[in-house]
Amino acid sequence: MTNICFLSHTSELNGAELNLLQILERIDRQTYNPSLIVPREGRLLAEAKRLGIEAQVFPAKWWLTEKRKMWKQPFAWIWNIRASLRLAQWIKHEQIDLVFSNSSASFSGALAASQTHVPHVWYIHEILGGETPQLTFMFGQRALSRFIARFSCRILVNSHASEAFFSEKGNVRLVYNGIQLMDKGKNETQMLGRQWGIDTQDIVFGMVGKICEEKGQREVITALGMIGKDRPLKLLIVGEVKSRAYFAELAKICEVYGIKERVVFTGYRRDVLHVLRLMDCLFVASSAESFGRTVIEAMSVKTPVIAAKSGGIPEIIIHGVNGFLLNSRDPEVIQDGMMSFLNNRDTYIQAAEKGYRTVQEKFLLSDQVKKIEQVLEECLKDHGGVN
Repeated sequence: MTNICFLSHTSELNGAELNLLQILERIDRQTYNPSLIVPREGRLLAEAKRLGIEAQVFPAKWWLTEKRKMWKQPFAWIWNIRASLRLAQWIKHEQIDLVFSNSSASFSGALAASQTHVPHVWYIHEILGGETPQLTFMFGQRALSRFIARFSCRILVNSHASEAFFSEKGNVRLVYNGIQLMDKGKNETQMLGRQWGIDTQDIVFGMVGKICEEKGQREVITALGMIGKDRPLKLLIVGEVKSRAYFAELAKICEVYGIKERVVFTGYRRDVLHVLRLMDCLFVASSAESFGRTVIEAMSVKTPVIAAKSGGIPEIIIHGVNGFLLNSRDPEVIQDGMMSFLNNRDTYIQAAEKGYRTVQEKFLLSDQVKKIEQVLEECLKDHGGVN
């Protein structure tokens, strides 16, 4: 049995963490004995324990930050040294054979693996290059690229958009997010509709993701307000509020346009696929998405998708075939997308059918987990096998 330690940079359940949880759930337990390390209590820890995964808390801070918070990095690194040393001791004690870090935000797994001479796999879920990287390194992005390569047996990336950061591609492997197709669940969807006051004649637009500026809720609400009140439109916004000030701004926009009753904030939902079934069309207006997990989730339940062209999303959506791309996330552009949907619904339904086939062909969870298992075997073989 091969002992694999998976390390998460958060204990939330956003895209990267959901993907990790599904890997833990589907990895071959006859071959691998997975364990999970998280920096604090949270939903990921609870869900992992529910699956019977050994999971522990090793307090740690992010090693990388947004550009405007770069000054915090040295303080976080000093604080994290103790966590890395403690993790190394734990790796030795538990006879861990390989460490798997699930984000560039945490260096602890890489450093602890190096200290204990076990192979390390780094799964990058962020866009680290370009003019506006999602996370930055105070010594520069080129130094970050070299650091990740130096401390990785293999580097996994969730899109070509993430892969572009690495100049040397020899140890880089593309592994998209995957999804498991679900049963119909019609009753659950109908119950949610009644809970949120959605009538059968309502046309329901939706968004899924943390409520923060990067996800573009402001732009989509504004676009809805610009359409007016002549149509029975509603907007479901699914996600946890990350900024109270931003949330207050969204509420103010609803008041200004007189659409407060049309916009429903559901909060965080674990049953997001059922919520997506309730939507007539999903809007993705993120400023940067390294992959776009919500897109394949919507496709998997045959919900049409309209998304701003950013990051890895064009690797999923072929415009006019299995979904629709917007050239920007300006409210006027989003409004045009909404009107296009309202005036051409049959076209969007046909695209949703093709989106479903896209998931079957490219994004099934079982296929992605097999790719990860292959990478694990490559690293263990390169390293001479298990301890």
